[in-house]
Amino acid sequence: MKKLLSILLVVVLGAGVTCAFATNSASEWAKEEIEKATRLGFVSEELQNSYRENITRAEFAKTAVLFAVMKFNMDFEDALSTYLQVHVDQGEPLSFKADTFSDVKDTPNAYYVDWAYTLGIVEGRGDGIFDPDAPITREEAATMLLRVYFCYGSGVKLGPKSEGVDSFSDVSAISSWADTAVRYMYQWDVMHGVSDTEFDPKGTYTREQCLATFLRLNEVYSHPVLLQYGEMVSQVEALPGYTEIYRGESERYTIMYGTYKAEQKTETCLWIINKNSCGRRNVISQIPKEAALGDFILNDGDELHCEDTKTGIFYVIDLAAAEVAVLS
Repeated sequence: MKKLLSILLVVVLGAGVTCAFATNSASEWAKEEIEKATRLGFVSEELQNSYRENITRAEFAKTAVLFAVMKFNMDFEDALSTYLQVHVDQGEPLSFKADTFSDVKDTPNAYYVDWAYTLGIVEGRGDGIFDPDAPITREEAATMLLRVYFCYGSGVKLGPKSEGVDSFSDVSAISSWADTAVRYMYQWDVMHGVSDTEFDPKGTYTREQCLATFLRLNEVYSHPVLLQYGEMVSQVEALPGYTEIYRGESERYTIMYGTYKAEQKTETCLWIINKNSCGRRNVISQIPKEAALGDFILNDGDELHCEDTKTGIFYVIDLAAAEVAVLS
């Protein structure tokens, strides 16, 4: 009898492990796209598991903000503060809308929800409620994906391909407020039907579907520009008390290394400004604060070599990836 119970226990536990693995692992169709999305850097750590679970409104909001920042090719705070500078709301500069929702305050994703609301990507449920843990429907996902695109893209029109939505047997179930967004997502191959005959607009949206569709949205042509190249250079030069130590020029990049005053302290910056994509990254945080860089060598490719003149440590900076490594 004891032997039989032991066998049953092993079977039950094994089934539980198999079920958990099936839930945590990505579906075969999604694995490659999830890997690509993760490499691009807009997939938060909390979404790198349980891929088949429904994504929550707060998780989608965070992913949307991280994706938008990636498209601008700028550091997180730099991209969002610049976005506020160049956009207006009823004739006034756009301002960050913090603590809008009473049920989001003090939650892990509150900051990202506030930014998603500021950028016009998400809306609340009314009465100051966001409902952060609720799932989203496929038509809601299409609507928010289109809003994300319009944070950085423009000049798009619906074409004949969008009419393919009319072939779905449940096209009449698509809400009127979501119809245009669903057609854009279908036209761009960002979202497809759940089958050849159904779109399932009221169906829920999983984490893996979210990551896959953001990756596909990344493939839709756009040229995100918050500031033109010259404006980016001028902004660095206009930093309070800016003193330039080094400036390098390659075909694709301008590198600006110098000091400036911030709250009566002297700070150091090392900007990589992309001439083609009009993006910029400050990589100084990847270098010890006490370092004094010199002996710069900018090669013909996308690398900058330099030395910390205090310690003799050599660094190599990958300009395309905006990553600093110690040269061994």
